[in-house]
Amino acid sequence: MEFAQAYRRFGAEVTVIERGDQVLQKEDSDVASHIRGILEGEGVRFLTNSTIESVSGRNGEQVSVKIKSGNGTPSTENTLQGSHLLVASGRLPNTEDLDLAKAGVKKTAAGHVLVDEQLQTGVAGVFAAGDCAGRFRT
Repeated sequence: MEFAQAYRRFGAEVTVIERGDQVLQKEDSDVASHIRGILEGEGVRFLTNSTIESVSGRNGEQVSVKIKSGNGTPSTENTLQGSHLLVASGRLPNTEDLDLAKAGVKKTAAGHVLVDEQLQTGVAGVFAAGDCAGRFRT
């Protein structure tokens, strides 16, 4: 979302393609909806419930992205044309070499540090934030 906003503010036409029915899937729906509204107000276009079928062309010249969309109605196919393509397919935690087990810090199966609502790990005084922090424990 940060890149979408930045490039739009630089003057680029920006379309965000999202597989799910909500952008920012890990956020509360009211927060995600508010952020989407702000970005739409700045001219960012969103295609939710959409998948990329194919990409052709050369980045920096001419790129075509064939999209299959379905918002509860019969799916339709669209093609976007542009000069550049930015793929942001998510981030993975970089915790493998930290040897967290020696400190007693637990990780999820995906490698995220397990934290509570205050971003504290199970070890007193040890916190984790950002891409390495997993979802909160309940």
